[in-house]
Amino acid sequence: MKASIGYGFSRPCTRSTGWLQRVLIISVWVFGHAFSQNVFSATAPTLSLTIIVDNYSQASAAVLARAENEAGRIFGRAGLSAVWLNCSTGQVSVDTQPSCHKAVEATDVRLRILPAHVRDKFQGTVFGFAVHPVLASVYYEHVVRLAKTDDAEFELPIILGCAIAHEIGHLLLGPNNHSADGIMRAKWERKQVEQTMCGTLLFTSQQSKVIQAEARRRTLTPSSDTLSRDFVIIGGSEQQQRLVSCIAEASTWLFRDRSELQQAMTFVILEHDKFLQSRAAFHAHRTKLAFSNLAIRRIYLSSRVLADRDTALWGVGHELGHFIIRDGTEGHAESAAERVRWRARQTCGAIP
Repeated sequence: MKASIGYGFSRPCTRSTGWLQRVLIISVWVFGHAFSQNVFSATAPTLSLTIIVDNYSQASAAVLARAENEAGRIFGRAGLSAVWLNCSTGQVSVDTQPSCHKAVEATDVRLRILPAHVRDKFQGTVFGFAVHPVLASVYYEHVVRLAKTDDAEFELPIILGCAIAHEIGHLLLGPNNHSADGIMRAKWERKQVEQTMCGTLLFTSQQSKVIQAEARRRTLTPSSDTLSRDFVIIGGSEQQQRLVSCIAEASTWLFRDRSELQQAMTFVILEHDKFLQSRAAFHAHRTKLAFSNLAIRRIYLSSRVLADRDTALWGVGHELGHFIIRDGTEGHAESAAERVRWRARQTCGAIP
């Protein structure tokens, strides 16, 4: 997940020492761009991934737009179309896109642009980190530092775009899936930084195949991994999914506003160590085996909470209680959770 970086590199692809070189660069870009448009227009990616962006940094809208364009180009070369949905921002207090309020789907991932590296378990000089399978974070200040150190602040959006592609790559390729070459290389040295400016720091052909396969799997999630029209379940074994789905179904009668069930609620089942990473990323330190995010209608579950039916009823029931009352108060949620457990014990008895 971590991509360390070295500083002070020259960029032969972008250093311009005279008017003739600038003219040549512009000419190559124009004709090369036109050629690439003709070549790739017939093979535009048919697979897509929606990336919900929360910008908590000082990155301007213009910088972020260019970075997203670069990351999108990189994913396009891997056979995947990136759809960017810019929501939370540190500069604007309200969401300007109504679609930001839609339920998060199995084909969505969340990207956070953070101001700087917080003091947590993710140590070292890194671009960011990823919590598989849904959350990627990039440290904007680290990208700024690289650009300033190399006296090339105009390159900032390109470097940021490559860092974004790297971290989202972990969500599609799997955690700790670094490679010796390409954009998923763990340590970026002179060659990799030069490649960012040449536009050649890309996913390998094998990684592109894995990314496409994962995008197809996520697209099929609602019909293959979901056991209910109203609930999307990501991760976990088939038995764990059945148990979560049964408990979730037992809660539907308690929702006062039935229109809420028209928006899918997502459960993410993670191995315990990955759950702890996700918990740290969301600063949900008070929880042990499960936590919820009401805004994005998502419940995160440690695999340990599904060790047996009683533990699952306790953990899953409690998190559903928060959604039923639409409140983060623990005591109020527990009151609703007891009714979920009562119904689930009647309907989920056959599930071990």
